[in-house]
Amino acid sequence: MNKIITLTSDLSRLRVHPKENHIFSCGGKEHQFAKNENDFLDLKVPVWITDLQFLNDSDTTKLVIGSKYHQIRIYDTKAKRRPVQDFNIGVNPVVSLIMGRNSNEIIFSDTVGSVSSVDIRTGKILGRYKDKKSTSLVTVCLDRFLRVHEMNATRKLTHKIYLKQRQTCVLVGSSEG
Repeated sequence: MNKIITLTSDLSRLRVHPKENHIFSCGGKEHQFAKNENDFLDLKVPVWITDLQFLNDSDTTKLVIGSKYHQIRIYDTKAKRRPVQDFNIGVNPVVSLIMGRNSNEIIFSDTVGSVSSVDIRTGKILGRYKDKKSTSLVTVCLDRFLRVHEMNATRKLTHKIYLKQRQTCVLVGSSEG
């Protein structure tokens, strides 16, 4: 049975679960998949989800979100409908997220092109991917550069290529035939 869902214009991200293709999550400006916490004055806190990821392939209830309000939040909808962890990360809005080398690391980018990794257990920044500094991380930014970094502790920049047009995402494929 097919079901039609109407989505709003303020939707920023929609992700389908990597293994369970009938499960998806979406979010955007004032659109979220779970309840929001009120602040210490019991006022509504604004919500603007910019990216989200399922935390692992085997669980459909655990998600991580990045927000326009420089937050990374972890949700476990099985445990409760509010964030189980909430971290303020820097001062710039989070643009995108991916899972890191293990289930406790998230790599994220912000609106000024910084790429960092954070430990989702503590909210501590593990490191930043810089020009001055094997598995690779490939990023594109509004400065029109494609960068390839090593994903080990050095975070060494291995390639930097200028692109003619601004890119919003990059897809890396396998050369195996």
